[in-house]
Amino acid sequence: PTKFWSYWPASPSYANNFILYTNLATVYLKQGRQSEAEIYQRKSIELNPDSAESYAQLGTILLNNGSLKDAESSLRKSIDLKPDYAMAYINLGTILLKLGSIDEAEQVTRKSIEIDSNIDLSHSNLAAILKDKGHLKLAEKSAIRAIEINSNFALGYSNLGNIQKDLCKYNKAKESYERAIYLDPKKGDYYSNLGALFRDLGQPAEAKKYISKAINLMPYSSLAHNNLGLTMRDLGNLKDAEKNLRKAIELDETSILPLCNLSDLKGSKLDLISRDKLFD
Repeated sequence: PTKFWSYWPASPSYANNFILYTNLATVYLKQGRQSEAEIYQRKSIELNPDSAESYAQLGTILLNNGSLKDAESSLRKSIDLKPDYAMAYINLGTILLKLGSIDEAEQVTRKSIEIDSNIDLSHSNLAAILKDKGHLKLAEKSAIRAIEINSNFALGYSNLGNIQKDLCKYNKAKESYERAIYLDPKKGDYYSNLGALFRDLGQPAEAKKYISKAINLMPYSSLAHNNLGLTMRDLGNLKDAEKNLRKAIELDETSILPLCNLSDLKGSKLDLISRDKLFD
């Protein structure tokens, strides 16, 4: 791997070194400074337009920025430059899934496995795709393969837990979520998943504990606030239930789920044309 630079070298001989721009972009990407990361990554590509890795990283940055179509174009360019670049196929599959192109997402993810069958993320992503397509047994097999490759793969355990939950293997799902939290205790999604499982099992007090932890870690998660709203409803605290459902809507106005749940809570028929009625 290339070395990361946290400062700009003084020598002017470095000014046209595209790798340094990529390294700076990587530093900013890790810090969550997406705008700066994009600027430096585009400069790297300007200096060396034949680097597949540079286009792949730009795709990751654009994905984080929510620019899915531009991210897709960048990753396709990376693959054009390096047709056997497994990670570019993996990331392209992630973007295609977000764009709703689930069949092509499966195709390119399988291509990444064909190129290199020992990447944990490719098997885990394939598992998530197969789950969305309703092929739960095949999804479980792929998820297990991911953690066979890397027994410390927190995301892999979380994805496996999601599949086991859908298969009604609740004890195994709980174990998988707990393993994910143990491996990466700062990832809010894993607490949210475990909390949602407890809620489904009729244990709202346990659900509240884990979902509240998730919100502490990721306060801008609409889904976590939605889940906490439903949990507070189950606990009979309708005031906090409504508060959290409204927060979920505020954080993601495009999500139908908290709108429907708030409508149910208020006992009124959901009017998608005039959503402001929910705030009367």
